[in-house]
Amino acid sequence: MTTTYFEHTGPYPTPHSNLSPALRLLANYTARIDSADYNCSYLPYYHPNAVFHDATGVDYVGGAKIWEVRSPPLLASHLPIVLTETVDHTSL
Repeated sequence: MTTTYFEHTGPYPTPHSNLSPALRLLANYTARIDSADYNCSYLPYYHPNAVFHDATGVDYVGGAKIWEVRSPPLLASHLPIVLTETVDHTSL
């Protein structure tokens, strides 16, 4: 069995980080969340049977329900804006 190892240090997305399917997905997801544009399918981001554990103790079951809860206006009723942040842990 062959193991593939990919290492990326620093911000993303970059041409180098986009070589990794996982980092490419993460970059697309954070861009989607930051844009607050949910006029697309949830399937690239959530499995139909996914479970989202809310910080308030509420569980949302199913990708469609998670997408609905994250979408405005429901999300806006809890948070006026959601922005993701990349932290370089190597400098801490």
